[in-house]
Amino acid sequence: MLRGPHGAPQWPDGVVGSITHCAGYRAAVVAHATRFRLLGVDAEPRAALPPGILETIVLPGERSWARDLRAGSPGVHWDRLLFCVKETVHRSWYPATARWLGFEDARIFVDPVAGTFSARILVPTPLRRQGRPISRLSGRWLVGEGLVPAALATPCDPCSAPGARRPCAGCRVPPRPRWPGGRDLPPTKNEKLPPQHGGG
Repeated sequence: MLRGPHGAPQWPDGVVGSITHCAGYRAAVVAHATRFRLLGVDAEPRAALPPGILETIVLPGERSWARDLRAGSPGVHWDRLLFCVKETVHRSWYPATARWLGFEDARIFVDPVAGTFSARILVPTPLRRQGRPISRLSGRWLVGEGLVPAALATPCDPCSAPGARRPCAGCRVPPRPRWPGGRDLPPTKNEKLPPQHGGG
């Protein structure tokens, strides 16, 4: 897997994915671009952030909920979780937009009971889903043995939506391989053909 200018993996055309690694843990998520527009994953050690790091990533509202959650659940390093979620959002955003997303460009809210998070993107977004800007992302997190992982997945536009006539730019079905002469190759044994739009 080749690296891009900022170190992000260069996924093949028609593929979206995300990778992460920390001491003792490696993970990757991969999917067809016909199914997901954004994928992000990050894993961090279950430990407090080093001194001075929180101040460089936190927004005022995030500091408030992190402080409240720390008081109620001191066994969770909420500063590390906030960092992990922001990394997850960035890892999903950059491959889809080729635009840098800073820590201050996404406001995070964490649900400590459901194990979920939401992220509001605070910069103009070029991404659309069903005609609307993608300005909010959501995902899940957990605290495990020595690890704090988080992940998010944003589905692509449903290509079989009623009235849809052609897929969005990020959701086009790649052309099927063909025999010489133009006939389609038959699907492989386990392959399912993606839904197609009616009309042209």
